[in-house]
Amino acid sequence: MNRIELLTLRELVKAEKEREERFQASSETEHIQRYLNIINGNLYESEDEKLKNTLNRVLLTFNITETNGIYVCTSAWYIDRGSSHPVTDFCLRECKIDYPWAEFKTYVDIESAIPYAAVLDKEVQRDEPLIEDFERNNIVLNPYNGYEHGMNGFHEVRFDFLKTAINESEEEAVKLVLAKYPRIKRDWITGNLFV
Repeated sequence: MNRIELLTLRELVKAEKEREERFQASSETEHIQRYLNIINGNLYESEDEKLKNTLNRVLLTFNITETNGIYVCTSAWYIDRGSSHPVTDFCLRECKIDYPWAEFKTYVDIESAIPYAAVLDKEVQRDEPLIEDFERNNIVLNPYNGYEHGMNGFHEVRFDFLKTAINESEEEAVKLVLAKYPRIKRDWITGNLFV
């Protein structure tokens, strides 16, 4: 994100926090405060949970236009061409992110949350970039190597990035996510994955 977007995001988060504090201060009695905490589901909310909720509200109306080109691979699919699908002769199945013959992958930018897709073969869908090109030209993270963790950890990576960018700097945020979460790496000559 560019400097102006980062400064604007910091100000929006700060203003939202101040609004929340004023609202909480306006609840006159302890009983009203307890009631509000119960219906808002934040009876035992940590500081990180409060920041996550604040960021989610701010990001509903704030768009990040420039990014660092860091993505999380959120899903991978292959076409099962087995004979058990007589009507269509194939079935799309989800697989592990590092499955070498995944034919379709989805990625989400950690700053703008814009989804992208790529394919193994241009004959499948001509509008999408090749998986090989996308993963070679961008930084692609693979936190959990699968779909069991809900978008392969995208929300965790994004929160860590934005929290660090707001509290420290964007450079520190990039360093944090690159150090904390594994990248997907592939030797595109042989097709083998390597760490």
